[in-house]
Amino acid sequence: MEQSTHASFCRIDSMTMNRWATGWFSLFVSLLTTSLNAENSKPNVLILLADNWAAPHASIMGDRSVKTPTFDSIARNGVYFTNAFCQIPSCSPSRAVLLTGRVAHQLEVAANLWGQFPDQQWTFPLALSRSSASYQVGYMIKGWGPGRYLGERHTFGKPNPAGFKTESFEAFLETVGDKPFCFWFGSHDPHRPWEAEKEFYRGLDASKVEVPSYLPDHPTVRKEIVDYYAEVQKFDSQCGEIIKSLK
Repeated sequence: MEQSTHASFCRIDSMTMNRWATGWFSLFVSLLTTSLNAENSKPNVLILLADNWAAPHASIMGDRSVKTPTFDSIARNGVYFTNAFCQIPSCSPSRAVLLTGRVAHQLEVAANLWGQFPDQQWTFPLALSRSSASYQVGYMIKGWGPGRYLGERHTFGKPNPAGFKTESFEAFLETVGDKPFCFWFGSHDPHRPWEAEKEFYRGLDASKVEVPSYLPDHPTVRKEIVDYYAEVQKFDSQCGEIIKSLK
């Protein structure tokens, strides 16, 4: 499928308090692309969502240790928001806010971690799938969650509020045909337990990372920071591969 970039937006959500805390942080990148096929004028939507990524830890933001070329490119060529905030610093509630456009107190039990997504609550991917444009919608790895939706846990063939689960973006594209699409890539990275492959540690040096003033400068802390950075670089690399498949 040949695509051309129509517009791009990127946003980092964070809390102004302890940015290395266990609160949930995310990178939200929405790429709107339009097909070169004149018969398909509806924009495609691609959402790239990190898990526990704190706002300052991208090379374009001045972090000298981590390398994030994909995010940097989107930020330079799109719209880069520097003062955006996560309404609820927790996995499921924050995703519910993003998917519905609603504030926390309107989300019922979906405003809680391991809550249940209200059956009657609409989300923008499912709304697009039922619109006159008949979008093909899907997600991989982590959609809305952790929690319950429509009485079911995450399983293939069951509609998550983010769409229908697929094994990969490439597999999803094979189902799209001439339809416009909305795809949600919800990564587990960065998130403990740290499990990044060795290739994503390239260029990282524990002796050179900057230790925040509120943490002790100890080898264990420095190793933890490097492990976190490796998963940030892994996520950035995965996003790059997804974007390449659209070119």
